[in-house]
Amino acid sequence: MQMNAASILNQKAEWEALGVKVPAFDRPAVIAATKEHPIWVHFGAGNIFRGFVAALSPVVLSDHTISVDFCAGSHCLPLSAGAA
Repeated sequence: MQMNAASILNQKAEWEALGVKVPAFDRPAVIAATKEHPIWVHFGAGNIFRGFVAALSPVVLSDHTISVDFCAGSHCLPLSAGAA
């Protein structure tokens, strides 16, 4: 099995059986909402701050604190989406 966007959606039970925690939110809906109404977060130089937001992102999406993902840097890509 390869982890990618399709396998997270289509093989969720298999990943969970292996002990992999998969997103507890509707990932395609979050991606669409983020493209429509992004939340921009600007940081200074360095990726450590983007990494912190990337780790926080799935948590606040799963508990419905927010309904769109954060955009950091010059590109608006949902951080929790990873490589699509």
